[in-house]
Amino acid sequence: MSLIVDYQRTKVALIKKKKAPPKLPEMLNKWNAIGGKFDPQKDKSHRDTALREFNEETGVILNPDGIFQFGDIYMPNKYMHCSLWTGLVDGNTQLKQMTIEPVAWHSLDNLPNNMVFDVAEFIADALDALDKKQQHQTIAVKQYLQL
Repeated sequence: MSLIVDYQRTKVALIKKKKAPPKLPEMLNKWNAIGGKFDPQKDKSHRDTALREFNEETGVILNPDGIFQFGDIYMPNKYMHCSLWTGLVDGNTQLKQMTIEPVAWHSLDNLPNNMVFDVAEFIADALDALDKKQQHQTIAVKQYLQL
């Protein structure tokens, strides 16, 4: 999952889930970080997945050196592992809806109420990581997700 923020740190790119994974039906019609599944045919790393998914869902090509991983989420009961990535882009970057799922910039001062899990906390962690240029750390599941 990628939490891409503008240079001014005023907005974040999110996607509204119009289809939910079978084990996560609660994601339907909620705003989420942009991301998707690792594809061994296309991706050599989780960074590749983050870059590819962001491009496929927004039409934006991110600089591979401009993003970094700041955490992981493990959800063993859902058989899921998510790598959390962040980076900065120009605030004038246009997001284009490339799938059935809408993408949009959202003001950090007025995030949508209907977000998946605790995405607001992930956004706060991304901003903190960007400010500190902090390296990867594992994020405890219980800290973020109501299981």
